[in-house]
Amino acid sequence: MKLLPDWLKLRHVFAGTFVIFWFCIISLPVFMLILAMQGELVWSPNEYREYRVWLIMEDSERGLGWATKNPLSRTLDHVCLNNRVGFMFWRGNNEQVNTDFCDCYSYDSGILNKHIGKCDELE
Repeated sequence: MKLLPDWLKLRHVFAGTFVIFWFCIISLPVFMLILAMQGELVWSPNEYREYRVWLIMEDSERGLGWATKNPLSRTLDHVCLNNRVGFMFWRGNNEQVNTDFCDCYSYDSGILNKHIGKCDELE
């Protein structure tokens, strides 16, 4: 015995997808307002992962910058983090300036202590 016909289930999936999409569109101005007031948005779901967006408001350059940090490897005494940084300028130098790099830090009792070098230097 079917509780709902197949066409009705499909309709609910499309309606739910539309509601989620519409919520994202509506909340975008709120995030832009918070970014304009604070200058940056940072989200760190755990101690080794971070997502950051900030405004660049220099005299010669205007735009957005973003950075992500993700753990690449972890041992008992050090942690290596892969960093990605990108920029989008609407005024100033519009060359591609996105970059990736990896840094390792000494690790003790859940605290990153000091920079110990690049990832490829430790291998």
